[in-house]
Amino acid sequence: MTPPDPVGRSVFEGKLEYIPLADIIQMLQVGAKSGILFLRRDDGQSAVVAFRNGAVIQAVHRESYQTLGDRLVNGGAINRIDLQEALTYMTRFPGMRVGDALIELGSITRSRIEDEVKAEMTETIEKLLGWTDTEFEFRIGTVSLARGLAIDLVHEKGVSPQHLLLEASALQDKRNQE
Repeated sequence: MTPPDPVGRSVFEGKLEYIPLADIIQMLQVGAKSGILFLRRDDGQSAVVAFRNGAVIQAVHRESYQTLGDRLVNGGAINRIDLQEALTYMTRFPGMRVGDALIELGSITRSRIEDEVKAEMTETIEKLLGWTDTEFEFRIGTVSLARGLAIDLVHEKGVSPQHLLLEASALQDKRNQE
């Protein structure tokens, strides 16, 4: 582990082979940290996990990223027409997220949107738990939705890291049994 960046950019960095991801996530929760955990594998894959006051608000594996709209269509929660109407509706309200548009149009409930975002985060954390040949860097600070995050897959309230880790472990067990 290296000392913090003198200009305050990062709080800590290192390799997952020395500090497991689950430990890092739990430490950020206990410390009620806000910021972004950047993960970069030796093979070029990358991921981000964003925190607000210790809760996970986003977890995205860049190589397997799928938009919220596509996830909802593929899961049967909405159809392509609903998604297209929401995308058209959003053009009148710059900065609006697709989930909010779908809710305003009555195509889906907020609860269903939040469940889908939690499921995506769980799937991502499950993949990331197996990473070892990975460098990490946590940059502390207010998480800005405009700074390169996939804003349609952000959970506003945040999800307990413990909940995500438990669900990801259960998902790993299920996949191993299959």
